[in-house]
Amino acid sequence: IAESWIIKIEKEIKLFSANLAYLTIYAFVHFYFLYNNYSLTGVLTGIILATLVKSILIIINCIGTLKLNNKVVNIGKQWFYLGINDILGISVKWLDKWVILFLLPASQFAVYFNGAYEIPIFGLMVSAVGNIMLVEFSKKEGNDTKKIKSLFEDSSLLLAAVVFPSFCFLFFYHVEFFTLIFGAKYLASIPVFVISIFILPVRIIYSTTVLQVYHRSDLIVKGALLDLLTAIVLMFILYPILQMRGLVLAFVLSTYVQVGYYLWHTGKLINKKVSYFFPFKRLAAIMLLSVVFTGFGYYLFSNFRNPVSIILGIVLCIILIASFLQNYYKKRLNIISGG
Repeated sequence: IAESWIIKIEKEIKLFSANLAYLTIYAFVHFYFLYNNYSLTGVLTGIILATLVKSILIIINCIGTLKLNNKVVNIGKQWFYLGINDILGISVKWLDKWVILFLLPASQFAVYFNGAYEIPIFGLMVSAVGNIMLVEFSKKEGNDTKKIKSLFEDSSLLLAAVVFPSFCFLFFYHVEFFTLIFGAKYLASIPVFVISIFILPVRIIYSTTVLQVYHRSDLIVKGALLDLLTAIVLMFILYPILQMRGLVLAFVLSTYVQVGYYLWHTGKLINKKVSYFFPFKRLAAIMLLSVVFTGFGYYLFSNFRNPVSIILGIVLCIILIASFLQNYYKKRLNIISGG
């Protein structure tokens, strides 16, 4: 909540300083206990201390009345809804793990956990782009639907240039990638991993930005509740059919439902259809090219043994990402220059 606040008032340097202080303390605590009588309790205490220092530094720089679009915002109400949303988000994130831990022995839990664990880099990318969108949306005057459309298009195309080729690489090379990371010990995790990566395509959408700017955190909370309830219902339906794969599929589908809910309400707020926000044809073209080239490369490189085949696959993925990003920035420069 404090980070969202400081981003809205455009004090990014202060946020960077607070995060730097946090990381410094975090690293010091780990190195200290690593070389001086390791203590798990001591490490956790140090992490709590680092988090408190970070929060205090951010809040000190946010003291005062927050104004957006020349209107005083009811911070308390927004904090209440955002706090509930965070709690629900964490609950949804760990609900399937709790269920598996209750139903299955620890060895099976490890199989599921390793397969369902979402690769964090994509979440970090979406968060970074979303924060930029939040700042830009907060600057808008009135109901600037064209600016909203432009920012949604730019952000989705930028993220798609990285996420879509990465998704295709992980889909075709899921066995090679997973065995490279975990070895043959967790081969049973691979079917769960294959289903879990289907959450990546929806990661190109930071769907709550407009709702935050319009101070509709209540809708964000309702979306989080919808996500939780949908996941629970689907878990009961899919687990008897697909076992562990059914659990992870339930959470993938519930995420799509939640994003659709947020976009539908975003459209209602600015009186536009969801199709207005996104360049679906260009996004489909990026996905199609990613599938075709990655699939062809996988077939071509399958004649090589690992790790050569996966290295060639990574190189092809990087080339695709670089090509899409080059095309993206070329179009952006043409737009800026009026070409």
